[in-house]
Order: sequence, then structure tokens, then C-alpha cells
Amino acid sequence: MNLIQGDDRRESIFFPQCLDDYIDSNSEVRIIDQFVDSLNLRECGFLFPKEDPLGRGRAAYDPADLLKLFIYGYFNGIRSGRKLEKNCHINLEVIWLLKRLKPDFKTVCDFRKNNRKAFKQATTKFTLLCQELKLIAGETIAVDGTIIKASNNISKSWSSKKLEKNLKQTEVQIEQYLNDLEGLDDDPAPDSGQRKEALKHKLDYEQTKKIQLNEIKSVLDKSSKSHLSLTDPDSKTISKQGKSCVGYNVQTSVDSLNKLIVCCEVTDRINDLGLLSPMAQETKNLLELQEPCDLTADSGYYTLDDLKDCEDMGMIPYLPTVKKSSNVQQGLYGKGAFLYNSKEDTYLCPNKIILKKIRTTEQRGKRFHQYTHKSACGNCPLKLRCTKAKQRVLSRWEHEQYQERATKRILENKEMMATRKGTVEHPYGTIKTQFLSNGFLVRGKEMVQAECSLAHLAYNLKRVLNIMKFDDLIKTLGYRTGLYFKNVAINGLIRLCTKPIELKYNKGRPLSLWYTKFKRLHHESLFFTQPLKRELHAC
Repeated sequence: MNLIQGDDRRESIFFPQCLDDYIDSNSEVRIIDQFVDSLNLRECGFLFPKEDPLGRGRAAYDPADLLKLFIYGYFNGIRSGRKLEKNCHINLEVIWLLKRLKPDFKTVCDFRKNNRKAFKQATTKFTLLCQELKLIAGETIAVDGTIIKASNNISKSWSSKKLEKNLKQTEVQIEQYLNDLEGLDDDPAPDSGQRKEALKHKLDYEQTKKIQLNEIKSVLDKSSKSHLSLTDPDSKTISKQGKSCVGYNVQTSVDSLNKLIVCCEVTDRINDLGLLSPMAQETKNLLELQEPCDLTADSGYYTLDDLKDCEDMGMIPYLPTVKKSSNVQQGLYGKGAFLYNSKEDTYLCPNKIILKKIRTTEQRGKRFHQYTHKSACGNCPLKLRCTKAKQRVLSRWEHEQYQERATKRILENKEMMATRKGTVEHPYGTIKTQFLSNGFLVRGKEMVQAECSLAHLAYNLKRVLNIMKFDDLIKTLGYRTGLYFKNVAINGLIRLCTKPIELKYNKGRPLSLWYTKFKRLHHESLFFTQPLKRELHAC
């Protein structure tokens, strides 16, 4: 049979002398390298350990190198510290990216833990870069939430109701085992002793379980929370569509132009109510939007306060109407059958009777005006179709004009719901299958936010590589790297350098030519790892 044969493993071969020759000129690892080099890591909040002005002690790994490792890892679905360590030894792209550095898994994991808040700032920088490249328009933003599994099994998650239910079941089981043991005392069967021993083991197990449940109950009673997760304390049991899991509610806002994520926030809320306004405000502040922007979301975000707050800040909400009226469900006239007169502050009922305001009440911190006509309802021919009470009373929120405008907008622009679904559902499918498969690896809300930010950055980077030409993106990042290099170099090497010469590029790699007071230096293959030398981080 004619088959392709490989080379002899013991045969001597000549590898290329330059490590760069192994990496394709259009490899995404070059983009990661250039992007991190263009960042001011101190400004992002990354820590620089073991800094000694005299250079004493063992040197630490450059945060830029470890950040590159994490971005590459999440971009390729490699999240474990030990797997990242292994790739530093066997993966040519990682070897090139880290310039043959081989940090161990403890160093890698400690970097993620110690810089958990800084990852979000690095992701924000890339989002702003996308906005500069006009890949984010800021005209239509879609907001949605999804449940992502935490590193906590559901058997290690307890609520008050679950604890009470398990305690009752355990007590019933203990009582049953005790009764069975009493029945075996007078049993003449030859195997009664064996059965008695088996029941004693089961009884001991249930009694130990009861003690553990009581300990968990005491901890839960002392805390102000209604839920307790033993492995990841910040996670919660969340039920959705009949399924329950212990996880986090991850909120994202996505720009509709290229389906790029703008903001990504991890919450422990069990639903989306009240989260629309905070996400809209964060998106607006990040993109520095000056013009009104369309904001779409599903009915799970529908709250009166959010409708008002979003419209006031210039984020025009488009949400499907929520039909909660009990009158409509009973086949009676809904509130839409009554016409409101804003000038006279009255309602006109289906029988052409004017309902006037009679009182103002307060419910859950909101003021409501109530309208009725006491004498007209008793003899009204439409009463059976209007109400089952003595008279029909309408309630109106003091800012109900926001709700009316929102209802009118969505009825006139029904296609916005299709836009929302095609915009915000797109990233979730990619993130859950490629970047965060099987849920989060880390524990604690801050650590989960860091992991979510890395997945956010990996998704946006992959989208940009599919949208833009590679050469255009590497040129833009190279220009930003050059600017950062000049600023730091001028501040840090002012005594050595008289003037920098313009940057030149070779296969996407910046080359720099410097004149010093001592001699002419030509730095080839210069990648500006924050930049030139590690000492420059102190500048």
C-alpha cells in the first residue's frame, strides 16, 4: 500500500537558527505580542514584584510576558495553570511569544490571582482600540445575561428551604432505621445479626449527616445571606427554564455593528431585573457616547425605573411589553382601553366617562395616582366587561410617560427584537463553547470577573482578526507600540539617547535605530517588551 512515510526520529536534521522562522507571518500570536507591548501595564493596574533600584535579588517575570501567555491561552481554550506551563515547553508559538521563558504553574496562577482586577482594564483598552478602528459604532447596543457554571457542585450549595427539606428527610430516615433496629431485636432469623450491623452503619451515616446539616444551618443563620455555597462562596444556585445550576449571572453589552462585546460584568443576581440601567451607564461611560443610542434587551429586564433611567441618560430602551394585568387574563378591559388626557390629567373609559384623580399612593418607593368615577360605574352597561369590583380604579405611575413611550417605540420598531437576538446571542455561543467550556475554573467573584474579562478579550480579538486585514491591524498596533516606546524611552534614557530615529517594520516587527552619546546601536528584532529592558518599568 502506498502511504506517506515520516522521517526517522534518530536522523540528524538542521533546524532554522531563528525562532521567528517557525511562526507564520500572519499568526495571531504576533497580534497578541504587539497588543500587550502597546499597553501601559502600570496604568492598567498590573503589579511589578521584586522591584529593587539596585537590581539586587532574583529577578521576577515580566508581567507583559505572563499577560501574553494568558491571552494566548484563553484565545486557544487553554486555561489551566499546569496546561499553560506545559505549553511553555512544547508549543512553538508560546515559546516564541515568551522568548523561551518557562514559568511554572505556581507563577502563572499567582499572576492571575494577584492581578485579577487589572485584566478588565487590559480588556477595556482593546475595546477602545476597536472603537478607534470604527469597529464599534455605538449606535445600537444589545444587553443580555447568561448563566455560566461556577466551580461549585450543586450538592455543595445550600439554601434555607433546601436545608430544611434535607433535615426533615434525614430525621425521618433516622427514625425509620431506629424502628427497624428495634424490630430485629426479636428476629430469630440467622442473618439478623448481619442486617443489624448494616442498619447501624446506615444509622451512623444519617446521624453524621444530620450533624453536618445543623452546622451548615448555624453558619447560614449567622450570615445575612439566604444562600451558602461551600466551594465558591460567591456563587448561587440559579434556576432557568426548569434547570438549576450553581453559577454566576454574566451580563454583557454588545455593539450591533460587528457583534463586538463592549462590557462584561459578573453578578450573583438570580435574574436580570434592575441590571439594564447599570449596564447602559457603564457602556455609555466606556464609549463616551455623546449622541443618543438605541438599547435593546428582552422582557427579563423590564422595570419602570430602568426605563426612566436609561432614557434620561440618552440610552433609548427597546423592550418587549410585559403583560401582567390580571384584568386582561380574565377577559376584562385592560388599561390600554382607557385613553389618558395629559392636559387635564384624566382618563376616558370605553363608555366615554371621564375618570378623575382621587388620591396618590406610594408602593415600593414609587408614587402612583389613582383615577375613578364612583357614581358612573354602578349603572354602566359595560361594567361586566370592565371590572368585578364595585368600581374600576386605574393606577398611574408618576413617570408613566416613559413607559408609554417605550411601548410605542417597540410597537413601531418590532424588528429591534430580531436585532437584539442576532446581536447579543452571537457572543454567548462562541464564549461558552470555545473560551469558557465547562464553566469557570477559578473561585470567587473577583477571580471569575478576571476569567470573564480574558474570555471577553479573546472573543473580541478573534472577531477583529476575522473582520480586519492582518497587516492593517499589526500596523496599527505597531504604531501604538512605537508611541509608548518613545514616551518611556525619552523619560528613562534621556541621559543616554540624543534622539530616536523613526520606526521601521519588517514582517510586522518594529525595528528601531538609536543614536547615543557613546556609539551607534541598531536593535534588530526589537519587540518592546515594556520596552527594551526590564529596568524601564521603573520609569
